[in-house]
Amino acid sequence: MRRELIRLSCALSLVLPSAAALAQACAQCGAGGEGAFNALANTSLAGGPHEFTTFNIAAGVTVTVTGNAPLLISATGAVTIDGVLSAAGPAGSAGVTSTQAGVGGIGVGGGGNGGDGVYSDNQGPLDGQAGTGPGAGAFGAGWSGGGGAGYAATGGSSGGGGGAGGPAYGDAAISTLLGGSGGGGGSGGFLCGSGGGGAGGGAISIRSCVSIQIGATGAIRVNGGDGGSDGTGNCGGGGGGSGGALVLTAPQVSNNGALLGAGGLGGASNVPGTPFFGGGGAGSDGRFRVDTLTGALGGSGTATPAPTLTTCTLPVQLQSYGID
Repeated sequence: MRRELIRLSCALSLVLPSAAALAQACAQCGAGGEGAFNALANTSLAGGPHEFTTFNIAAGVTVTVTGNAPLLISATGAVTIDGVLSAAGPAGSAGVTSTQAGVGGIGVGGGGNGGDGVYSDNQGPLDGQAGTGPGAGAFGAGWSGGGGAGYAATGGSSGGGGGAGGPAYGDAAISTLLGGSGGGGGSGGFLCGSGGGGAGGGAISIRSCVSIQIGATGAIRVNGGDGGSDGTGNCGGGGGGSGGALVLTAPQVSNNGALLGAGGLGGASNVPGTPFFGGGGAGSDGRFRVDTLTGALGGSGTATPAPTLTTCTLPVQLQSYGID
């Protein structure tokens, strides 16, 4: 009797393969050396590569990504998210009139930082700080708000003398896994503390040799942070951070919850229009990609932005052994 053994070749790659490579092997999912991840209470997970057997987040539980590196999850078994996995960019803080400027949000999981606002008792207008990242929003100038960060599109501009939106970058296939960028800090001075820019959303890649299921109560968050306002002053709000990146790769992926990667809102200002344009620019949405055997994303959940869908194949190798 002829016997055949089917082996699934699952190996973690720290650099995401190209779309062409994914068409050959959609489930490179590591060796499971860290065992099962089962979050039953709120916890954190450091960015960087992780190899699990299974990955589960219970309903009502939030797992927050920490550190600067993108989160790369590989699982030889199923991934089930009924709670929240978050690498969202923190918001910039608001300025406080007659006291201080707002501070830019600090990104996690590969997201860029928002630029700080600026404050002075007796000078102005002073420039804020630009955000960080390849699509960073420009600093506010001449009382303007900070620019929104770019990613899938150019970020929103404040208008006036400063606050240009950051440029678009990357590609729809997410050939390189990059987080979102930070919005610019607003312009301030003369007792007006301007708002800080929102941080960019982080970057998350999840691979499973079996399936990825986002439940009705589940969510993955890589949205950009909102810019901070000018408080009760008359200067610039911070720009919004851009959304981050999310790649889901498995034979079958289903989303009945929410995949969140929208850009952050620009910070409000008491002088939003002509002539100072104090409102901060909005951040761009991020980028999503889903790779499955059928090239389809199952479920009835929501995704912002809409993901790029690709078809991929399992790395299955047939080996024949002897004849009894």
